[in-house]
Amino acid sequence: AEGAFPAGSRRPSGRPRSGQNKSGCRGLIVSGGKNLVFQASATVCNIRIATRCVPSLEIAVEYHAVLVHITQMVNEGDPQEDLGARIRRGMEVACKESGIQPQDIAPTYRVVLSSTALIGDRVVYGRYSTDLNTVLVQRERLRAAKADGWPNFRQAWMDVMQEPVSARESAWGSALAASKSYEEAAAIADAAYESQ
Repeated sequence: AEGAFPAGSRRPSGRPRSGQNKSGCRGLIVSGGKNLVFQASATVCNIRIATRCVPSLEIAVEYHAVLVHITQMVNEGDPQEDLGARIRRGMEVACKESGIQPQDIAPTYRVVLSSTALIGDRVVYGRYSTDLNTVLVQRERLRAAKADGWPNFRQAWMDVMQEPVSARESAWGSALAASKSYEEAAAIADAAYESQ
């Protein structure tokens, strides 16, 4: 419809940009050529929770509903309570109510942190891990360093990029990315800072 897009904006082309979700549904990722696989994800309190890959869109949608329920419970919970405890309880309750076992979802976690004041509109991603505690430590380290300014944030981000991945057997894509070397991590952080 005419006027549906503000002046100066572009009409969406219908094709996702490189790196964007290609499923057409936020929180569902599709990958593969001939044999498609689907993965659900949701983000809460700077923690992205991703499920294992499944060959069925219907199962991925079901898993996504569980993740949305988890995020709702975490957001509605007591903010003074430990975030890890809220996420674990949310996983337990949401899975039980859906009749799904947590091991079926096989969650992995990663930090997703916006740092507009330091690096513009870029988002900082932590390393994927099956260990929620590891990711919570990364989150706290990055959030504390963000408040301390660029030099401390740069070092914390570089440290996170150099950590090994703790992936599940069915992981793919960025969940399997190799740890960065010191030089690679420095180049990524410095490029992000200089591009703002």
